[in-house]
Amino acid sequence: MDIIRWIEIIISILAGVAAIIPLIIKLVAVMKESAAKGNWNKIVSLLLEQMVEAEKNYTEGAAKKAWVLNQMRVLAKSLDYNYTEVEEQKVSELIDAICDGAKIINVGH
Repeated sequence: MDIIRWIEIIISILAGVAAIIPLIIKLVAVMKESAAKGNWNKIVSLLLEQMVEAEKNYTEGAAKKAWVLNQMRVLAKSLDYNYTEVEEQKVSELIDAICDGAKIINVGH
């Protein structure tokens, strides 16, 4: 490999890392804030499960997200979790952050 190819690879890696860092910071902030309200770990676990199911059953991103958000309302209610509009917005942002991170990680695959 020539030096220019190495520089391109390094720049690509740095760009990916630079894009992921703000997403991780946002994710940690949302999780810390909501963890104090209890059952957040269970909510996140259920969220990830629902995202996997949506990935299997839907092709359009908006349909996947709508289905996951609806499932989360039902599941939160079954857990007796205080799932307000604010909580739903946090879950929505978490979905977006996870999807954005996956897009960055899966580039070229």
